[in-house]
Amino acid sequence: MTGYQSSQEEARLICEVLEGRKDLFGDLLQPHLTSLLHFVRAKMRYDSEADDIIQTTVLKALTRLDQFRFEATFRTWLMAIALKEIQDWRRRRVHSRFVILDPAALSQLPIADQGASPLRECQRRETVGLFHTALDQLPEKYQLVIRLRDLEDLSLCEIAQKLRLSVPAVKSRHHRARLQIVRFLAATQRTAESRQLARRQRSGRSGLTTEEHGLTESRPSTP
Repeated sequence: MTGYQSSQEEARLICEVLEGRKDLFGDLLQPHLTSLLHFVRAKMRYDSEADDIIQTTVLKALTRLDQFRFEATFRTWLMAIALKEIQDWRRRRVHSRFVILDPAALSQLPIADQGASPLRECQRRETVGLFHTALDQLPEKYQLVIRLRDLEDLSLCEIAQKLRLSVPAVKSRHHRARLQIVRFLAATQRTAESRQLARRQRSGRSGLTTEEHGLTESRPSTP
């Protein structure tokens, strides 16, 4: 079935699908599929992952159809699912650009301003500084793909066209670049933790020595 559906026809199809006629879900979806494709691809700037989001949206619409309350049209409900998936995808993109590199430190990078905390800003600047330091250690071809993908937010297709590479080649190069950054930051973190532990141990020994010295001085002399 294609074309416009009346609200009565749409409601009938939904009820039949819920009653077990899963084969009718395609009829329910078909009039809205083109709009869904355009909506998701435009929102995601034609990113290569758009089709994955569309498939996830359709699957969730089918598996969660029992949550449809007939308070809006099926189209509105379907687009709402798609929008939620796109928002989750964007959060994952922001998260993956930084947090996969160093979860503890990079968790201090809020998406929105959460207040002018000097400590938070200091942590943020230190984290971003580490990222750029790591980036500078990469070969030029890896630096370029990280800048285009993670800093300029270009899609894989756009990068492939710009660099005259295939999309799989861009994916592979981007993956290798990120791995090198992860290794650099992991090594940096281990070094920092080792230095911090050493400082604590020195501080502990120093404090113990001072305490022992004080006890010795305060102990009364034996007559």
